[in-house]
Amino acid sequence: MKIAGLVYARWSPHCHSLMPQWEQMKNKIGSNCKVVEIEDGDYDKHHKINELSNMIHGDNQLEIQGYPTLFKINNGKIDYYNGMRDVDSMSQFFDASEKPMVKKYRKTPLPAKNAKKPSKKTSKKTSKKTSKKPSKKSSKTSKKSSTRKSRK
Repeated sequence: MKIAGLVYARWSPHCHSLMPQWEQMKNKIGSNCKVVEIEDGDYDKHHKINELSNMIHGDNQLEIQGYPTLFKINNGKIDYYNGMRDVDSMSQFFDASEKPMVKKYRKTPLPAKNAKKPSKKTSKKTSKKTSKKPSKKSSKTSKKSSTRKSRK
């Protein structure tokens, strides 16, 4: 069973602003997840965190870096939520299946299968444009050096 978790502090303004959306989100996800809420002032906060950490596979543990901390545990894997704090975004995170659908985009498009290759004429034109003529500066310096040698 999936676990949707929130670790919060009553004194935190960020937690206060999140609570209405969190309550709506809990109602929206329904029975798909077990919801766990841990308040910073709970006397058994560390016990609850240890119980959740025991559900996580490997050396990973539930880490609280700040308030609020939103997370889900699914099949022994923990994921932290860092998205927008609106009902739809949070619901999508907590209600997502094991393998979320992710669209992958390429930075550069693939070339078309029927694309024409550049002709040889085009490549010759570009090679002429890129060839450099010797600069006048270099020829002047060579003249100066030859006149100095002749004077000696």
